[in-house]
Amino acid sequence: MTWVAACEEAYGRLPEVWFTDENGTIDSAAHNRYQETGQVWASWKCSPAGGGGDTCPEPAE
Repeated sequence: MTWVAACEEAYGRLPEVWFTDENGTIDSAAHNRYQETGQVWASWKCSPAGGGGDTCPEPAE
């Protein structure tokens, strides 16, 4: 089962918020594709962002 199918089974169809960027703008093409096909194509920047007091824990010995 894909994560989309599992999520839909547990919570229903994905809401529009899943298709918004950091500014709250809806990616209409992605949302429409999901509505028509049930497919979600995702991409995002997945890198650490410094600031805000975030730190990495020291490895356990």
